[in-house]
Amino acid sequence: MAARRMWLFRFGVVGQNAELFPSETKLAELPAQLSEMEAMWFEFLKQLNDAELARVFEYQSYEGARFRNTIEDILTQLFGHSWYHRGQVAMLLRSIGAEPAVTDFVFWAR
Repeated sequence: MAARRMWLFRFGVVGQNAELFPSETKLAELPAQLSEMEAMWFEFLKQLNDAELARVFEYQSYEGARFRNTIEDILTQLFGHSWYHRGQVAMLLRSIGAEPAVTDFVFWAR
């Protein structure tokens, strides 16, 4: 959720959080926060057209480096990056002898 909120901030949809990973967040608060984030993303995405997707967007990393990518590039990165983290979690679970959940899209699409 932190990365998705960070991009909403960069796109000018929300204000910047004081912390990237707020330390006071309770587990019970996460479903409402996720629903709110999904609603903000829905509103942002529905206003995009082909020209907006192709627009070059300049942004700054938390380390201060400046970058330029199209909106489409950024959305593609956001879409796929969570797969990387699911793989990391699966590897960590296997390293302690646990069996990770199936995360393949086609498995759940059947």
